[in-house]
Amino acid sequence: MNNQPNRPLAIYVHWPWCESKCPYCDFNSHVHNNYPEDEYIKVVLKHIDYYADKLGKRTVKSIFFGGGTPSLMLPTSLNRIVKHIDNRFNINHNTEISMEANPASSTLNKFKDFKSAGVNRLSIGVQSFHDDLLQFLGRRHNSLQALSTIETAKEVFDNISTDLIYGLPKQKLSAWKEDLDRVLQFELNHLSCYQLTIEKQTAFYKAVNSGEWQPILSDTQADFFDLTRETIISQNMLNYEISNFAKPSFECKHNVHVWQYQDYIGIGAGGHGRFVSTDGQHYLSQNYKMPEKYTNNINQLNNYSHILQVITPEQELGEILLMGLRLKKGIHLDVVTNNLFFKDKFSNSIDKWQELTRMKQFGFIEITDNHIRLTSQGWSILDSITANLLNSIQY
Repeated sequence: MNNQPNRPLAIYVHWPWCESKCPYCDFNSHVHNNYPEDEYIKVVLKHIDYYADKLGKRTVKSIFFGGGTPSLMLPTSLNRIVKHIDNRFNINHNTEISMEANPASSTLNKFKDFKSAGVNRLSIGVQSFHDDLLQFLGRRHNSLQALSTIETAKEVFDNISTDLIYGLPKQKLSAWKEDLDRVLQFELNHLSCYQLTIEKQTAFYKAVNSGEWQPILSDTQADFFDLTRETIISQNMLNYEISNFAKPSFECKHNVHVWQYQDYIGIGAGGHGRFVSTDGQHYLSQNYKMPEKYTNNINQLNNYSHILQVITPEQELGEILLMGLRLKKGIHLDVVTNNLFFKDKFSNSIDKWQELTRMKQFGFIEITDNHIRLTSQGWSILDSITANLLNSIQY
């Protein structure tokens, strides 16, 4: 019997292929010019069936097609997935269905077809409007293509987001301000601005280690961060998450759902999830990353996850902190105090969490309106604060 019927569900669907690998990207993406799309989609549908049996007929809050480059997918393939999710779960008129798209693989007709297939929110990977920086980032499009793609998308979609990257080694603050001003002229509903990070297993990581170039200094990073917030907030967009801005009511439902520690499942190669099953167990899942291994394990071995493990209350509290403190709204106090590990370690009293109290005294954290949240001062050192809090809950 399903004892979790009222828990809404978010579904992430991973498309693992790209036309080329960007040097900063550590996502699960693979360059393949002749990928087995139909076989992959059939396995994705089987994976949806697996979770439907495990979770029951939940209402779907959101579907997010990420990658990789999902705009390489045939719109008919995407439509098959959406229809199957609707059949096994419950999609309604409020369900957000997002798809990531790159300017190099986007056309007006494709956008129209994707909208007909079910997509109602488009996220465009622009990254920059400066050709020299796009070349440095290994992007396949130029600035004119980026501008044209946004204009084309506006003809089809009402809900559009763009991604931009800042803090590049040769990027000037003035150039970043130009990018912000340019994208804000489109009056889009959502904007994601990510600081360049050097991740292991990337070409940029090797370049930095070999001394080809070095990341910008932390003080300069702070200048970029401050300029980003000031510029976008001045245009009446809400900085609802550390890197994300939206017009009121246009926050990304999918990401907020995940950050608020709600149930979500990952479908496709490398997808991961966190959910409560029909028997009340709390699970973490991680799929095989290589597309071939992912499809073979499901088709031949009926093995749907590389990892499927029960989450301990201690793990839950750590994830609650990592996810929730990213949001301006923060974490609802009840989510923390109802955690079994918190009750045991801090005797069911928030005041006995000494590290949290210390962060409050420094002015980095506040507890208001039944939420634990970072102050504006604390947001600029989010990673340090979460690291300290996580260390403080270790036995």
